[in-house]
Amino acid sequence: MKYRMYVDEVGNSDLKASSEPNHRYLSLTGVILELGYVDAKVFPALEDLKRRYFGSHPDDPIVLHRKELLNRKPPFMALRDPEVALRFDRELLLLLGDLEYRVITVVIDKREQVERYQTWRYDPYHYCLKVLLERYVLWLGRNRAQGDVMAESRGGWGSSGRESQRCSKPASTTEGGEAGSMAGGASSCHEKRPRRAAKASTFHLQSPGLLII
Repeated sequence: MKYRMYVDEVGNSDLKASSEPNHRYLSLTGVILELGYVDAKVFPALEDLKRRYFGSHPDDPIVLHRKELLNRKPPFMALRDPEVALRFDRELLLLLGDLEYRVITVVIDKREQVERYQTWRYDPYHYCLKVLLERYVLWLGRNRAQGDVMAESRGGWGSSGRESQRCSKPASTTEGGEAGSMAGGASSCHEKRPRRAAKASTFHLQSPGLLII
């Protein structure tokens, strides 16, 4: 089987802002789905939901961004009707509860990293991504499977104005082979995709300031 891990982040990589409570943490979450299942079940179900509530069309697809959904901004004005919003929320939660997927989340406490280490050699996003990809490749190896990665495009953050970054090399292992590391071919590509909810998992403290879920 071949899998894809969809990746998105919450927070930013700016270490200078780590003392601010709202910018202290950065998390990356990967949602792993089997590609045949995505084509047969996930995308059709999501597209049907978006079409019925928001008029989404394949030539002009709507992306379910949480901020715009909560603020009822275009194209989600239909949710300004409380009854419509309630029906949509119920359908979306039922769908997410029905889908089959695996979730890996990496959380870094940027303030603790700055306080503990005088020299920081990695961009926090890249560090979390490396850890996330290593866990994914290990999971692929245990399941004797192949996989790739699709990550949400990144906009500017903080004062640096970093532009969206794109790369195309997939993360994968050969069937029956040993799991590799990020240096063994695991990377990511960045593209807009609908966000998906994470199921509950076990917490494992890996190192000071870093949390794997």
